[in-house]
Amino acid sequence: MHGDARRALIAGYLEANVKDHRPPRFLLNDLVRYWRTIAVDFESKMRARKGEGWGLRNGTLRLSRKAGVRALDAYDEFLAVLDDRAKRRELSDLGVEQATESPLFARIAELGKEFEAGLLALLFDDPELRRWVREYLVF
Repeated sequence: MHGDARRALIAGYLEANVKDHRPPRFLLNDLVRYWRTIAVDFESKMRARKGEGWGLRNGTLRLSRKAGVRALDAYDEFLAVLDDRAKRRELSDLGVEQATESPLFARIAELGKEFEAGLLALLFDDPELRRWVREYLVF
């Protein structure tokens, strides 16, 4: 079921371009806009907040804006952290200086790596999708 949904989504982006062999402009545009928005949003909020809430914001950036089946377990654990008031407060109060000493933030960083690995698997483990990623997404 997941594979069918993924193939349908990818086909929606690529279908119009298969006939004339043009790059999937809508897919490329969405990906570039997505990452640019994340980077600009993160930096803007960090400047406006003068670093306040850094741990929570950093964890959110690492996890909440990405998707993929293998990544869902890591994401689910991250959401459980956000749902726990004490842990959420700990992340919210955490600054850059204290991050290396926080077991909670260390776990969030691990979850970010697990999540990223899931996304990489999504993009590169499927032979059909890997071909499109190599051809159109790697700049």
